[in-house]
Amino acid sequence: MKVFRKQRQQLAADNNVIKYLRYAIGEILLVVIGILIALQVNNWNQDYKNARQELFYLQKLQENIAEDTSLFKERINEINEAQEALKTIAMEMRNPSLKSFSIDISGPLTYTYGISLENATWKNLMSTGKIDLIENKNLVDTLYSYYNHFSNNGNAQNQAVIDYTRNTVGPFLMKFDDISFLIQSKSIIHYLGKTQQKSPYEYGKNVFIRNTIRLRYSFLSYLKSFYKSDNKRASHLIHELSQEIQKSQ
Repeated sequence: MKVFRKQRQQLAADNNVIKYLRYAIGEILLVVIGILIALQVNNWNQDYKNARQELFYLQKLQENIAEDTSLFKERINEINEAQEALKTIAMEMRNPSLKSFSIDISGPLTYTYGISLENATWKNLMSTGKIDLIENKNLVDTLYSYYNHFSNNGNAQNQAVIDYTRNTVGPFLMKFDDISFLIQSKSIIHYLGKTQQKSPYEYGKNVFIRNTIRLRYSFLSYLKSFYKSDNKRASHLIHELSQEIQKSQ
């Protein structure tokens, strides 16, 4: 800047207007070019920060959805076990010689198999507006479809099972017989006697219980089908996220 100042002063002292104007224009151009370079460097720096943030969120989403797939598989296995137990209950109810069921019937008749997706990263992206960091908009649409589909359908299906179990099946079974829930306390058994006083055949005579088993089996089949479908959706998303992560690294 001292060099430029001396040059400007020299041109002004020489009273050379044309040279002075040329110099002034050149100096203005240098300033403009400097500003443009600074802006470009700032843009590059911001783009780099955005890219690092995008990579971080893509990796977190992949981790979250991988946890979802593990939970889907776990629930599907639990439902398979419950359905096998319902078949056993239905079969033993037709046997008049049995004094008691061979399994604990409270689980297959009253348990629910809901799922809560690991959606902390997705919620953060949506609430803060940082979803715009993900440049692949097709991927954003797929993510939105995944979370929205489960929220609208999975939760509704789970709630239907929960409501029917808590409001209809549970109260009836509590009145119908002494049934066991989880691990029995020896002291409680001592004071109240052993559970499940009625034989399987007595259960089979009750139309409500027969229909409950049919309905439970149907509910669980639908829920299992839903979980299988969403597990495939989640696996596909993990693959898409992996491809996007590779591009971003």
